[in-house]
Amino acid sequence: MRSDLWSYSGEPEYVSLRLKAIYPSSDGGYVIFIHLNDGRTWIFSSSDPGRCIANWNNTTKKYDLPTTKLVMISQPFILYTAVKNKIVERLEPCQNDGKSGFQVELDTIIQEAEVVMEMAIHAIQDNGCS
Repeated sequence: MRSDLWSYSGEPEYVSLRLKAIYPSSDGGYVIFIHLNDGRTWIFSSSDPGRCIANWNNTTKKYDLPTTKLVMISQPFILYTAVKNKIVERLEPCQNDGKSGFQVELDTIIQEAEVVMEMAIHAIQDNGCS
């Protein structure tokens, strides 16, 4: 795992303590990976990762769904939703019944995500932006 591409990896309880929300969201946001105890991983994009994860955890408690084992959050991207969509596109063969959950090894998800994030960084640099 390339540490320069990730802002956070760990327990969901500490996300709000480690990462601040980006407002307005037009200034960018994060790609969020929520890995569950049942082995599935869900992928989201948000400018407020703490709120996103809190909402997810409230939903899992309400409907007695598998709990969150690990949260991984990308570095911020201006086009964070586009980065998330490209990652989802690359992982589409592993998608769980056409929903957002992926039943695939976490290492595979990390590998595919890092390819997309690296491309996004180079695209920005190649356009003269930094």
